[in-house]
Amino acid sequence: MISRRTTLILSEVYAKSFYSSYTTSGGRGTTRRYRVNVDELYDFLFSNNYPAWFCNLTKKTADYADTSANATRKLKEFIMRLHTGETISEATPQ
Repeated sequence: MISRRTTLILSEVYAKSFYSSYTTSGGRGTTRRYRVNVDELYDFLFSNNYPAWFCNLTKKTADYADTSANATRKLKEFIMRLHTGETISEATPQ
């Protein structure tokens, strides 16, 4: 088993690898929005032979309306919960 410190570093690497930002315009000017590109993440996991149920779990890590740079937090927690088993236990309750 890998350490919690290693898991945290891996979560940061995944978050930075699949993180993107974009600008929207509206009545109050422009707003910078941040998100995790879950489609790219899904494709990455799929191409590396992860099971379908696991690939599908990644779809829950996106927050498309987040206006803070902390939009990757869900993805980081998803990776960190792999270490503790929580991510897998949610997907396989039986």
